[in-house]
Amino acid sequence: GLKFLSGMGTLSVSKWYLLLRLFTAFLAFLVFFYAVVKVGGVKYKAAAMGMMLLAYEFVLSFNHGFEHPPDFLDAVFMTLFLWASLKARPMTLLIFALLGSLNRESCVFAGVVWISVNGFNEAFRPKYPEILYGALISITSYSAAIVIRLALGGSKITCLEVDAGLPHLAARFKEFLHNPTNSSWPVLLAAMFVPLILWLWSSRRSLTSIHLRLLAASAATTLMSQQYARMDELRTLIPALTIAVYVAVVSDKDLQ
Repeated sequence: GLKFLSGMGTLSVSKWYLLLRLFTAFLAFLVFFYAVVKVGGVKYKAAAMGMMLLAYEFVLSFNHGFEHPPDFLDAVFMTLFLWASLKARPMTLLIFALLGSLNRESCVFAGVVWISVNGFNEAFRPKYPEILYGALISITSYSAAIVIRLALGGSKITCLEVDAGLPHLAARFKEFLHNPTNSSWPVLLAAMFVPLILWLWSSRRSLTSIHLRLLAASAATTLMSQQYARMDELRTLIPALTIAVYVAVVSDKDLQ
């Protein structure tokens, strides 16, 4: 998108980048607001607090010298995955997942969200047809993302991130221990999670079965993303944080 807009020659690359970044951020907040109000059934006050926390998380995710407009689109698509799953609309979810494959591999989380919402009943007993459908959604969308990358950039960008996973995380944490600063990624990671955890803890008695399953999905997306992402790039946590912030907002009975 940035390459296409820059080719128009109207504005410089940096100006198009700024506009694209602002547009995707605005879209992320707009879609999130719609979801918590129309799907979660919360009042505007609660929605505003949720967006404030989401903005706080976004700012802390800028811990590298390079950020990408697709980061905010991750929040857009995760919210759309939540909307389709909570409304139990399988074909809509498939459409959103395929659209998400145009963004990047995080489209695979569509199936994870579907399974967390529809793959279990209130007693946490599995519903195998829904679990199978969620798995197919993940496989289909991820395959589409790989095919799109192959078509646009060749095989050199279709492989998984090799500088990722637990070994990379251990190495980066060792670097932090040798040279800790207040802007190091573990410090920012703690700053991201502490307010969120405190909010969820304050609403723990209001958490329902579906809320707990969504939080499990948030944790699962964090673990899955480490196969092609790096934990020290905190922007990779945006999909998981979007789910968790949604749960924090809709489970807080004091704001409803």
